[in-house]
Amino acid sequence: MVHTFKFGGQRIAYDSVSGLVLPLTELAYKMLDYIELPMAKECSSALRYDLAKFDSAAISDTYNELYALYRDGKLFAEGESEVETVGGAALMVGDVLCTRDNPHVLEIAKSLADEDKDAAISVVWAPEGEAAFIDEEIPAILKELEKLAKEQVKRARGDIEGKPLTAFKSCCAAAHTDESCAHCWANKLCSLTSPHKAMCELECKRIECVMMCETSAKSE
Repeated sequence: MVHTFKFGGQRIAYDSVSGLVLPLTELAYKMLDYIELPMAKECSSALRYDLAKFDSAAISDTYNELYALYRDGKLFAEGESEVETVGGAALMVGDVLCTRDNPHVLEIAKSLADEDKDAAISVVWAPEGEAAFIDEEIPAILKELEKLAKEQVKRARGDIEGKPLTAFKSCCAAAHTDESCAHCWANKLCSLTSPHKAMCELECKRIECVMMCETSAKSE
């Protein structure tokens, strides 16, 4: 499976089977939306029509680059993803569980805040039977948390209507002695009880957002 997303100003493709992480141009990003499998060796006239606003030579070059990755088994790789889909990271927003089946963190937090309910966010293990976030979905969730922090700042300043969120507040920090945590910048702020790749990424972003909101409040 190839997943494309925008993050930090970049366009990126991730193949969950081969593990390929590929920075993309605007043309390549658009092209991946139209490519049909199996990829033909030559770029079709239908694909050229779909991408007509781009230069013809650039279309040929980009297609050839993507085809070479496809031919080498790095893009649209066949086989099952090795990413674990259960037993991993989830988010609690107030008393609402956010998983792969219910990933709308921003809308849930805003809705809870507008109802004057607690929308505090915490990173948790996905309960048994619930679909944890998989690695390729984490960047989108990180972006969602960042948007939520900006929403909080705007509400707190009165720039937009709506009750300030409780979504970002400091949590009790755990005592981290694990070797993998030793050099993590968030070690002394982290509320996780044990390290886990996806959960650590989410927790670091949550802490960044807490700091962003607190810094904004102090500057008022």
